[in-house]
Amino acid sequence: ESELVSDSLEQLHRQDLWFESFLAYDSLIQHLESNYPQYYALKYAVEAPSLKEVQAQVPQDQAILQYWIDGDNIGCFRIEKGGVKFYRSEVPPTTELIRLLYEHENSQQYPAFAQQSHQWYQALVAPALNDISDQVNTLMVIPDGVLAYIPFETLLRSLPQAEPTFDQLPYLLRDYNIHYNYTTALW
Repeated sequence: ESELVSDSLEQLHRQDLWFESFLAYDSLIQHLESNYPQYYALKYAVEAPSLKEVQAQVPQDQAILQYWIDGDNIGCFRIEKGGVKFYRSEVPPTTELIRLLYEHENSQQYPAFAQQSHQWYQALVAPALNDISDQVNTLMVIPDGVLAYIPFETLLRSLPQAEPTFDQLPYLLRDYNIHYNYTTALW
């Protein structure tokens, strides 16, 4: 019983320390805001660029695929120099693909890897590439949540008929340069 009391007191002590740290941080932010307004504006008042501003910066040979997950659905904005399109699809089972992507050294896992990788390509990328400009050869991927764990370049554009080696698969990377970013505000 004394051990439980000791653990409870230790937990309360840690909570107090966390709260004091939070107050000190909040005080620092207020100090910066009032005494160094230019620094504060640069550091903390980042404004997201408008869609027109982003479009103006996108090179002719590039498209931005910005994703977000909303429950069981995935949304994607494809932003190109010439326009913006919105796509929505259902979220395939995530954990199985991630496990297979990082453990695919075993050739016995090939069929499951190929199936999952193509399924994710169909859900994430195929709708956005369906009517993309022929000039686009680079994709800037801005993933959301668990999508950040998926290396888009390894998604399979089609399911091979035979069982080739992994280096012969029709990866997305064979057709597009793939880059990643966290947000269009930093791009």
